[in-house]
Amino acid sequence: TGSTGTTNVLTASGTGGNLTLGSVSSSGGNVTLTLRSANDLSAGTIDLLGGTLDAAFNSLAQSGVHLAQFSGIAAGRLVIAGESRVDDQVQLNGLTAIGSGGVSITQYNSLSINANLTSSGNIAMTGVSGSTTRLAANLSSQGGNIQISGGTLLIDGSADRTIASGTGSVSTGGNITLGSIDGENGVARLSVDSRGTTTGGSVTLGPVTAGVSGLNRLTIRTDSATTSGQVTLSSTRLVANGASESLLSVGSNGRTVLANGVLDLSSSSSTSGGSIQLGTSSVAPVTSSSTLTLRTSNTNTVSGGDGGDIFLGGVTNNGGNHFDSLLIDTSAANPAGTDGDLDFGGQSNPSLRVDGTSGTGITLIGTILKSFSGLLSFLTNPTGASSSSSSIDATQADFKTVQGLSFDTSGGGASTTAGNVSLGDLGVLATERPASLTVDTRGTTTFGNLVLDDGAGASTELHIAGPLDLTNTRIQLTDDALLRTYGTGNMTLGNVSTQGGTARSLTLNSESNISVSSINLSGGNLTASIDSNNNQVGATFQSTGAISAGSASFAGSATVNDQLILGSTLTTTTGSVQVSSMSSVSFQGDVVAGTSVTVSGVLSLGSNTDVTANNGSIDLLTLGSGLVLTGSTGTTNVLTASGTGGNLTLGSVS
Repeated sequence: TGSTGTTNVLTASGTGGNLTLGSVSSSGGNVTLTLRSANDLSAGTIDLLGGTLDAAFNSLAQSGVHLAQFSGIAAGRLVIAGESRVDDQVQLNGLTAIGSGGVSITQYNSLSINANLTSSGNIAMTGVSGSTTRLAANLSSQGGNIQISGGTLLIDGSADRTIASGTGSVSTGGNITLGSIDGENGVARLSVDSRGTTTGGSVTLGPVTAGVSGLNRLTIRTDSATTSGQVTLSSTRLVANGASESLLSVGSNGRTVLANGVLDLSSSSSTSGGSIQLGTSSVAPVTSSSTLTLRTSNTNTVSGGDGGDIFLGGVTNNGGNHFDSLLIDTSAANPAGTDGDLDFGGQSNPSLRVDGTSGTGITLIGTILKSFSGLLSFLTNPTGASSSSSSIDATQADFKTVQGLSFDTSGGGASTTAGNVSLGDLGVLATERPASLTVDTRGTTTFGNLVLDDGAGASTELHIAGPLDLTNTRIQLTDDALLRTYGTGNMTLGNVSTQGGTARSLTLNSESNISVSSINLSGGNLTASIDSNNNQVGATFQSTGAISAGSASFAGSATVNDQLILGSTLTTTTGSVQVSSMSSVSFQGDVVAGTSVTVSGVLSLGSNTDVTANNGSIDLLTLGSGLVLTGSTGTTNVLTASGTGGNLTLGSVS
């Protein structure tokens, strides 16, 4: 009955000192009620109007279970403290409504919130190391900050639970900071909401684990009218619950999400992998050493469901910091399953950026890329640093996009030792054909390779609807390969070789032009076609470096208006050299065939350029072709047809 500002203290001391109360109310002003118990503390409903409840128990710090429990609390401020014992427990069993003074609950090993707790001030719950805060109700503040730390926040699974800091239509939501989070029975669902009417509070989460059973779904909302709150994630493991797939959803109006670790929503059952839904928000690292794994795969090879979808705006930087590495896995291990989608939500020119200096920087497994416009870029030296760069492995990715793709480990040519880029099949179906493909693996000390490997031992196929620019890389064939461009897209290649010196065949097919530096197929066959749709006039195949293959075939269009220019040597080790449907052909280096040489079209031989058929004929008469010697005065051209069938047939020579 005291007046506002007065205090009542109830103290139970000694080894048997328990404090047990029924209901407590204040009929006077906003008083302070201080409760001190040497052992346990039990109270019915406490209503202090706007006063303060300050409760402490186990003041003797005795071992064994000690409990402070309350049937319900209404006060302006709430303070509860244990004695940092490993068995001190607090139970809030009824509605707890606290005013602007906020809530502070500390030094407990176990805290059970069994009924809704609200506050118009801050809420802070700090347990001892290894403690458990069990949320079996909802927790909310009207703009106050909410912080739970010291151990694990355990979400019960009997109903969806909410932690909200912007209730009551406040303009600015409070910040929410949670430590480690787990769920009961794998069915628990948690919503974390810091929205205000104009400004959202930040949400910072510790690791979300499945040490008990795990959460099934986690939803975060910070999106607000003016400014959305910053979301920061640690490693997060969400689990399927029966047929209910796991879900991680973040709504922050496109504001970048900070993360570090593994966001794992994979499934090993018949239930499909979960979904990561970040909308158009990009993901950026917390620190310079952060790594990121996004996993929505299903790993069950026999009865597993599909891989889950991932929605994001890209992977980017946080100030000067980039992720060291990035792995995205949406695969379905069951052949009857379907890989999940990596969806950029219609973003224009999205990118995935890391800056690790060794190993594999970006790994894509089972990923299907779609829903963006412009160019999708993968970069492992995004700042153009003078340092080594990491590799990009997309051999297990399934690209389904008609937009452009760019893979860059060079940092604009600044990388010292540049990482490799590994690709499997691209654009085999016309509806999934990238508009363009560019690969850049330049290094000032060591170039990286473009490794073509479909992973199944079959031919690797790159079908590009427009230009294919592989000028600034070294192409390494693990399998036979087919490279094809459509429309007016030119094909431009750097040096081509095979992995381990194993013979690989290469087919080049362009509806426009082809240019290449050098090719060494270690005895594999080369087949090249230009203007294959007969729409170009004067399409060109041009090489600047040496070409070595088992056999070599070059073809122009049926309209016979294209040209072949070999700027260096051409050697076939076992087979023939065949040139067909060309209006003009220029050999600027020696041509040596394992068997025969056949050329249709006017052939020009440069200075001291020789043509040799080691075990067959040289036939330059087909389609009435002529031979033009363009060498300077004093130079020599030698044509040699060897072997039992070595005939030499020429048309006109000038």
